[in-house]
Amino acid sequence: SRQAAVYNLRIFFEHCVRNDWLELPKIPLVFQEDLPPREKSNPRFIPDVVIEQLNPHVEELPEPLMRMFLTVQESGMRIVELCLLKHDCIMQDSEGDWWLTYHQTKMRKDHTITISKELAGAILEQQKYIRSVLSADFPYLFCASGTNAEAAMLRNSSAEVSCYHCGSQNFKRNGYNNQGHRH
Repeated sequence: SRQAAVYNLRIFFEHCVRNDWLELPKIPLVFQEDLPPREKSNPRFIPDVVIEQLNPHVEELPEPLMRMFLTVQESGMRIVELCLLKHDCIMQDSEGDWWLTYHQTKMRKDHTITISKELAGAILEQQKYIRSVLSADFPYLFCASGTNAEAAMLRNSSAEVSCYHCGSQNFKRNGYNNQGHRH
C-alpha cells in the first residue's frame, strides 16, 4: 500500500541518518503528517450465491459441524468466537425469546443477541452432545479431538480445522487469536 511504502521510506531515511550511510540532513525527512491515512478494509462476506448453495447441504454435515455452521451463519460471529463459546451461552426470557451471549474478541467485550428458536434448539442439542461425550463440567459448547487439533489451536492455526469434532477431555483452548471469516 501507499502508506506502507511511505512508512518504509521514513524508516530507511532514519536508519541512513543514524548510521551515516548517506549524507542526509539530521532532521526528519518524512513526518507523521506525511503518512497517508490508513485504508479501511471492507469486511469479507460470504456471497449470497455461496450461502444458497451451502444451505441445502447443511443436513449432510456431521451434527456438531452443522450446529457450528448454523451458529456462525445466524449470529455473524467470528470463528474464534465460536470456538470460545461457553457451554451455557443461551438463555430464554419470560416471553419465550432466546438470547445468545458470546465474547467478541475484537471488541474485548461480551455481546448478547436474539436468536431463532431453531438455532436455540440446535445449541441445546449441542449442549446435550457435549455432556454425553465429555462431561457436564466441560466449559465450551464445541470442542476438538486429538492432539493435532490441540496443536493447531496452540500455534494460531485455522480454527476451522481445529474445532471440528469432539473427543478430548483435556483439550486446551487458549493461546490463539485467529480472526477467521465473518459474514
